[in-house]
Amino acid sequence: MSLHPPRIEVMDDMMAEILRRKTPAERLAIGFGLWRSARKLLRGQLASLHPEWDEQRLSREVARRLSHGAVELLAQVVETFERLRIPYLVTGSVASMAYGEPRLTNDIDLVAGINDHHIVRLLDAFPSDAFYLSEEAIREAILHQTQFNIIHPTSGLKVDVMVRRDTPFDRSRFARARLLRPTESYTAAFASAEDVIIKKMEYYQEGGSEKHLRDKCRTLLGCWARHLPVSTVNPCVVRV
Repeated sequence: MSLHPPRIEVMDDMMAEILRRKTPAERLAIGFGLWRSARKLLRGQLASLHPEWDEQRLSREVARRLSHGAVELLAQVVETFERLRIPYLVTGSVASMAYGEPRLTNDIDLVAGINDHHIVRLLDAFPSDAFYLSEEAIREAILHQTQFNIIHPTSGLKVDVMVRRDTPFDRSRFARARLLRPTESYTAAFASAEDVIIKKMEYYQEGGSEKHLRDKCRTLLGCWARHLPVSTVNPCVVRV
């Protein structure tokens, strides 16, 4: 794999050291806090543009544009999947935040063991008046072991749900899941740091964007200080 260091966004050593000392929960809190900051900035901008609006109208408009932040959507998805007893792992950008550098993200990535008997209740959990979720897309993803989306149009957030494959790697990464606490109110099953890195490398090798490489580097910053278990990673790399 040919890398291009000058094009990779790398943080300075002081910031890396600060983030190494933080727990996954603390890094997630920083990342999710960016959504709260966005709400405050939007409210201030709307108040400046529309001085005639009262507090009630300002609140309604902010809610309309940012009714879901990543933290709220993740909580809703986790609650739904656990209630429906769907095995899942949080991976992708949100997992990268837990192990590496916090940042604003507009999507949530999950790997999930979804079967046909989950479909009706899953559609009920994400009603069409608030979400876009296609029954046909779910069935196709299950059949071909690919992915489907849960989209919240008002906020622009989406959840990419990748159907768990019957492969040695997918079976083993579910066994390595870590329970983390995105907020004080609940826990969620996250892919391990080493598995997040493996998938980022795979996406990049398949022609993915520089974002996957940046996320991998950010994740590594968090992992190095916690002694990434290379003996666990190496067999998985061969099987991915």
